[in-house]
Amino acid sequence: MGDLSDQSKKGKARIWCGGIFVGSAWILTLIAAITSNSVAILSDFIDSTLQLFSLILSWYVELRISRKQNPLYTYGPGKIEGLTALIIGVVFLISSIGLSIVVFNRFMHPQKTSGAGVWIVMFFSLIFALSNAYLFIQTRKENRERRRSHLDAESRIYVTKSASNGGLFLSITFSTFQPFEGAEYMDPMFSSIVICLMIINMFQLYRKNLPEILDESINESSQLVVTKILTKHFDAYDQYCGLRSRYSGNRVFIEVFLQFNARLSMEEVLKRIKTIEKDIGEYITNADVTIVCSDGSKKGEL
Repeated sequence: MGDLSDQSKKGKARIWCGGIFVGSAWILTLIAAITSNSVAILSDFIDSTLQLFSLILSWYVELRISRKQNPLYTYGPGKIEGLTALIIGVVFLISSIGLSIVVFNRFMHPQKTSGAGVWIVMFFSLIFALSNAYLFIQTRKENRERRRSHLDAESRIYVTKSASNGGLFLSITFSTFQPFEGAEYMDPMFSSIVICLMIINMFQLYRKNLPEILDESINESSQLVVTKILTKHFDAYDQYCGLRSRYSGNRVFIEVFLQFNARLSMEEVLKRIKTIEKDIGEYITNADVTIVCSDGSKKGEL
């Protein structure tokens, strides 16, 4: 429990650090979007809004994780992580559709970018690109240690934003100074790339988190591990009655239904149960294993 608390404190510290930067960048990007006619800057502003929204959701998730376990939610708040990632995916989709309409109109009527916002972006975009790259590395590192769905979603936004800022600098430079014929198309072309990145990230978030929300069972390799361990302890029980499993955040819950000899004492049964649970837990990372005594009538589901 202490490790979870320490990890949550680190997560909150990272969010506050990122929040100060993202909030400042969001204000500057808003001013730039209002004072310029660039759809590339508009797409960057939408991306910044997504980033800020993601940080607010991550803060809420970290707050829920750091709380003491609620007896009403015995599996913990893990589902909220997957739900948060799916919400971010929906926002990706809505933003992509809205931005696509604006970009299509600009392709039909290209124009040279102008306004005070252009110079603001040219000055700050490379700084933002490096800062977002740093936040991406830190969030990715934390996600490898904790394996949290909301961290995966957050890191995807950071890497998209970093690429967006770097490309934005080139796009605005070409669209403003127009060093070659057709340079005015660089502005909507860059926005199209940002839209593609949003759609790709949306599909990746749904592919990873939807199975968890729908209580997908553990993968085949993990099921084989459970089967091998049960085979190893074949003499410890009378009958195998089934297996149930589900994911919740970075944890996997496994319930194995076994029937034991009625003549065994409760002490002996508990001893055998602990041995099997320990063996399964050693082979499957972040597993919460429970051996359920069954009378043979209740069957688990694979």
